Amino acid sequence: KNEKIVVQGKFDCAFIESDGAVLIDYKTDKITDEDILVSIYKGQLDVYKTALEECIEIPVKETYIYSFKIGKFIKIWFLKGLVLWVKKQWKSVLVLLR
Repeated sequence: KNEKIVVQGKFDCAFIESDGAVLIDYKTDKITDEDILVSIYKGQLDVYKTALEECIEIPVKETYIYSFKIGKFIKIWFLKGLVLWVKKQWKSVLVLLR
């Protein structure tokens, strides 16, 4: 279908270095397992990454979650096939929420 899905949200921090942009989103969850945090938020960060790249026309080279509970930055890795899978899952969730 040619439906448009609107996602509302905002990331917390981005800056540009000589070889690309860096995106950071802060999380206040009480979750202490890094893998769980990544699995929960990877789709959201991919949407933010894509939106930022389209807006500034510079590739986002690194994406991080900063967990206040854990007190550290967690790098989010994007592999093309995996990202496509996550996007499909994210769209399924959005459809369910309608």
